[in-house]
Formats: sequence, structure tokens, C-alpha cells
Amino acid sequence: MTGLVENLTGATAKKAEKANAMLRQQSDVAQARQLSTLAAETARTSLRRKNPRGRRLLADAGPSQLPATVA
Repeated sequence: MTGLVENLTGATAKKAEKANAMLRQQSDVAQARQLSTLAAETARTSLRRKNPRGRRLLADAGPSQLPATVA
């Protein structure tokens, strides 16, 4: 009988909505943790590459990539 009353009043829909919201929040937190773990691991294991400077900057760039004053 209580199930019938809950269905009529919409209490089960409210409970399901709260449960769905909780599941969404939990999945968002899990995804954020996975991304932060992946980013930390990548930063720890990847090689660091510095931006080219000086002669290498000019040698590696094509004429279209250089400013008009240099080319």
C-alpha cells in the first residue's frame, strides 16, 4: 500500500532523481581523480622540451613562420 501512495505522490521519482544526482557526482569525482593521476604520471615520466631559442629558432622556422622584419 505504501508503494501505491509513494507512486501517487511522486516520492519514488524524487528518490530516483536524488540517486541519479549522487551517481553523477560520484562519476565526476572519479573522472577528475583519473585525470589528475594521469596528468601527474605524464608530468613525472615525460621528457621536458624547451622552446627553441636563438639560432635554432631561426633555423627550424620556415620563411612563412618568421616575422617580416627577420625574413
